[in-house]
Amino acid sequence: MKTTYTSKLKSFAMMAGGALVPTAAVFISSVVLSGGFISNATALTATSDLSLTVAVPAVCTFGLGSYTLDFGSYDPVSANNTAAKQATTSFSVTCTLGASVTFQLGDGLNVVTGQRKLKLDASNLLNYNLYSDTGYSVAWNATTFPPAVVAGGLLTPISKTIYGSIPGGQDVKAGTYTDTVVITATF
Repeated sequence: MKTTYTSKLKSFAMMAGGALVPTAAVFISSVVLSGGFISNATALTATSDLSLTVAVPAVCTFGLGSYTLDFGSYDPVSANNTAAKQATTSFSVTCTLGASVTFQLGDGLNVVTGQRKLKLDASNLLNYNLYSDTGYSVAWNATTFPPAVVAGGLLTPISKTIYGSIPGGQDVKAGTYTDTVVITATF
């Protein structure tokens, strides 16, 4: 329950000769709240705006730390005497929704005058090529790569297939040949 009281307080000054003269009338208004507290009847307010910002950068993350393209066995004597040995692998990348992404493949650790090579040792190298299409005709490297794709966000990772080919007819020593190619996502 709220009750409002208003009272009038008179102020007097004593004049020469002893006469009292009113000098001001002051009105006091107060509100007694149900808890017995007295507060001002008039409340004042002030407002201001709060601006909020957040930056969402374009980010891409590969699904795995590394990927493998395994050609299996290359038989220079019969099966691959003239025919190429082909294999595929794929990688996945999750990027910020709407990011435009391109993928380049490095030249590898053993490139010689633009030709990628798998290496057994310093004198035993096996030529190979990487492509972006099923026909093994569009080279994929640091300067020639598939067109940019627009990322679908967290729920739609980008998946790309790499098509590898070792040309037939290479006279090489038996052993395990290796190379490492860096996959770069630019966004």
